[in-house]
Amino acid sequence: MIKGINKKNPSLKPSQLLPLSLLEIVYEEKPHNRIFFLKEARNYFLSYKVQNHVIKAGITLFMAEILNHSIKEEEANILLYDFLEKTIIRLETQEENVAFYPIWFLIRLSSFLGITPLDNYSSETITFNMEEGKFQENVPERNTYVAGENVKTLSLLIKAFSSSDYFIPNIHIKDKTAIIDILIRYYHQHLPGFGEIHTHKILKEVLNS
Repeated sequence: MIKGINKKNPSLKPSQLLPLSLLEIVYEEKPHNRIFFLKEARNYFLSYKVQNHVIKAGITLFMAEILNHSIKEEEANILLYDFLEKTIIRLETQEENVAFYPIWFLIRLSSFLGITPLDNYSSETITFNMEEGKFQENVPERNTYVAGENVKTLSLLIKAFSSSDYFIPNIHIKDKTAIIDILIRYYHQHLPGFGEIHTHKILKEVLNS
């Protein structure tokens, strides 16, 4: 909890609390109280370009909502934090096309959440089973699968992004937002209480603009 944020001269300004801001903080922890009061904070990395870049700003809002819906643990997770910190900094410094960034983020984040889809696509396994998280030959009985032209594209992106830093793959995709929709459905399938994502609608507009 932040005290005095609406005062005339607050110690912590709202501009410091933009989505996915990287902060060093000092907070007050009281025994038997689950509410922590923020006393001091400073940005140790400023995302100037993200704030003024329409596509990057849309991607940031999208990533923040995905994280808010998917991370429920309260314990420290250093590996996850390190990944997120590098992801935020990389988005700020990435000068080339960032249109693949949301897809890369969803695939990479899935490994930290324990729901990484299996990279087993072949000429025979041309259906992606959402529930099992793998490619298979037969269409599942339940309506939790993806078929058609997006399956091979999804498999190529899983292979490219599952264990690598962000880069722009040499893959032509007619509609990147269709792949994002598939991955959001996949998250819904594997994360109970994931909830509805709203910012991907904004993301579609900026990616297709």
